[in-house]
Amino acid sequence: ADIDSLDQVVLAVAVPVVVCVLVGAAGLAVLALIRPEFAVANGVALAVALAGDVFISRRGRRTGESLAQARAAARARLVEVLDGRTELASYGAGELALAELRRDFKAVDRPRRRLTGREGAGTSLTDLMGTLALVAVLASGAGLGARPLDPAVLAFAALDRKSVV
Repeated sequence: ADIDSLDQVVLAVAVPVVVCVLVGAAGLAVLALIRPEFAVANGVALAVALAGDVFISRRGRRTGESLAQARAAARARLVEVLDGRTELASYGAGELALAELRRDFKAVDRPRRRLTGREGAGTSLTDLMGTLALVAVLASGAGLGARPLDPAVLAFAALDRKSVV
């Protein structure tokens, strides 16, 4: 089981990271051959998005841990209530148990909302950096600071980014 878990980590984490780095580096290399300022704009946007995402995910670690602990406590209490449902009904303590369950599951909401907010911030930062890179490429390709690109290429770049957003 431990070897299977290790295989899962390698396949689920390491391989996608390596593929992402290779594809990103190849894309930036192709952009550098076509137009170096495109590669610079995209490289800077990629670096800022990556650094921001790492920062946000590290700040969300404690929140994720507290979410896991709150979920575990709520689930454990739910199992206890379900196991003792006959006794709770016999002694008329069902409402008290329900109130405790509501309190425990409500405690899960706070860290979940914080974590969702942080995930949203990471996604927003990534989208913003992609959009800013596109704007830089389109501005450069439109003739601001360099030779203009073919209008069809500019239209494709704009439509391509629009499909991502």
